[in-house]
Amino acid sequence: MANVAHSTLTGANLHEPKGVAAATVGTVYVADGAGSGAWVAVPTTSIQGGTVGSAGLHLYSDGAGGIYTAAVSHGSCTFVNIITPSVIATPTVFTKVAPTTVASGHGVDVTEGTDARLTYTGAHMGHFSVRANLCFGHTAAADRDASFVIAKNGTVIASSEQLSTCPSGAKHSVSVQADLELTNTDYVEVFTKLSGTGNVQVYLHNFVLERI
Repeated sequence: MANVAHSTLTGANLHEPKGVAAATVGTVYVADGAGSGAWVAVPTTSIQGGTVGSAGLHLYSDGAGGIYTAAVSHGSCTFVNIITPSVIATPTVFTKVAPTTVASGHGVDVTEGTDARLTYTGAHMGHFSVRANLCFGHTAAADRDASFVIAKNGTVIASSEQLSTCPSGAKHSVSVQADLELTNTDYVEVFTKLSGTGNVQVYLHNFVLERI
């Protein structure tokens, strides 16, 4: 029989890696640095190197069997004006809270709009926490129930609704929160409505979107 170097073998002449017959489904062979190794689930110590990215990045599934690294997507915008509040005229149905907001300036994969809108611009679907803290009042001469909700792409998320009974001439605080699935170009806003006539006056609107 002719002597054949192993390095010249191709195709069906190549044998499976050592120990594959007893390896568990889904495991990989990981070297132990001492001339041997074992078939194991991929350990975190093997996910390293230049392909993973910079320090502080998170590892995500792309939903199609792959993984990628990215910073935690987040963004926020704020409105504060105690002297001249933003006014929503007679919102007897849910109407957008629309003050002129100031961007945080350090958003990642989020457009921080001056129109009280936060838009996700990342490439991959993700789950997000949306939070809004507001200080508000109303112009009616009697008590009013004021409702606030998170809206996604203009559609109210009913489960996020928070209700506050606000006397005339008083200022109240309310917090609204929702956990949502967002894909590229999805946006979130806050809407409000009043239980009767009168305008809603928003003095503070702190709005945050963060991947979870």
